[in-house]
Amino acid sequence: MRILFDLDGTLTEEESLPYIARRSGVTAPELACMTRDAVSGSPEDYEDNLRYRLSMLREVDVDSAREYVEEVSLRSLLRDFIIRNREVCGIVSSNLDCWWRGRLERELGCAVWLSEAEIVDGRVTGLRRLTDKKGIVESLRGEGELVVYVGDGANDVSAAESADIAVAVAFAGGRCRRLEEAAAYVARSERWLAEFMTTLVRRT
Repeated sequence: MRILFDLDGTLTEEESLPYIARRSGVTAPELACMTRDAVSGSPEDYEDNLRYRLSMLREVDVDSAREYVEEVSLRSLLRDFIIRNREVCGIVSSNLDCWWRGRLERELGCAVWLSEAEIVDGRVTGLRRLTDKKGIVESLRGEGELVVYVGDGANDVSAAESADIAVAVAFAGGRCRRLEEAAAYVARSERWLAEFMTTLVRRT
C-alpha cells in the first residue's frame, strides 16, 4: 500500500504561496483569490494558474521562501500519522522542490514528489516541470501497490480518478466538487481522516 497526500490545504493548515507573499511583503491581493480558484476551479487551468501565481513571487529569493515555509503549520494528526507510517506514505504536491523538500524530508521522512522551478540569481523565474500526480499514481499501481490518494483541489482530480481509493478533503479552506465526485470518500474533519487512514493501514 502507498498512501499519497497532497500538501497545500490537505496537509498544511493554510496555502503556502499566499503565506510567502504576506511574509515577504509582496502586495498581490489577487494571489489569494487565484489560489482559491486553483482549489475549486478547472483542473485544465491549474498549470497556467500556478505559473501566474509564481510570477507574483518572482522578487522573493529562494532562501527566504524556504524559511517562510518552515513556519507554515502542518495538520498535527495527519503529520503524526505520516511519521508513524512513513514507509508507506508520500507527499505529492505541485508546490516547489526548492522551497519544501528539505523540511518535508527532515520532518516527515517519507517519499516526496514536488514540482521543479526555474531559478535565476537565487529567485524563481518560472516552472520547469509540474508534478505529474496522475503519472505517479499510475506508476505505483503498475508496481503492484494499492494506492490511496488524499487531496483537496482541482489538480488532484486525475490522481484521485486513477487511485484505488481516493479521499477528498472537505475541511480545508475551499472545496472542489469535481474532486468530491471522483473520490470514494469525503473527509469532513482531520480527525476522521487520520482515523480512517489508520484503519486502512491496520487492515493491510
